[in-house]
Amino acid sequence: AEIEPPAWWSCDPQMAVMGRPNFQPANGYRSPMPDECRALIDRLQGTSYGEVAPAIETFMQAHVRFARATGISQHLVAAVHQLGTALAETRDEAACVRAEELARVALHWQPFDTLLWTLWADALEARGAVSASEIVRWEQVRRLPFSVEARAQLAEMLIALDRCTEARTVVDRCFAEGLLTDAVHALRIRLAAHLDGIEAA
Repeated sequence: AEIEPPAWWSCDPQMAVMGRPNFQPANGYRSPMPDECRALIDRLQGTSYGEVAPAIETFMQAHVRFARATGISQHLVAAVHQLGTALAETRDEAACVRAEELARVALHWQPFDTLLWTLWADALEARGAVSASEIVRWEQVRRLPFSVEARAQLAEMLIALDRCTEARTVVDRCFAEGLLTDAVHALRIRLAAHLDGIEAA
């Protein structure tokens, strides 16, 4: 806007169109806005997944087009964080499967985003695929070895599955590798209280 285009643009058929005063970018170069995502989530909370599914597909296709055209993926990933979480929270089988798919699409663009791995695991768990969710959480720890959050989530899942000894091993590795946060200390204290008694805690 308000910038004179280079003269050579007029010789290039694809660039020349961008020099016109009334030029509008193609849809492929427009990333959907955050309020569009919020509107979809509001619709999802007010009706069934099946009713909103076509609009979700259109919304995500626009995000993927923008990411492919520009190489900029943070808008797609942010949308998947929010929309995928809302889909998983419905506990509807088809919605949870779609949340898993969205997480995998976004991981193609940002494979080290711990929230996307968490979304994938949470969506699996939400539809009752607990064993698959555990596999994803172990893989998250393997691929993101410095993510304390990933290890804490795995430990919490193992605790919920009444596998506290395994959870203690996961937490103790955090101590051994210097990956210490308040959450890790709190987890270790809880596990000590459960497994070794209150004095150990």
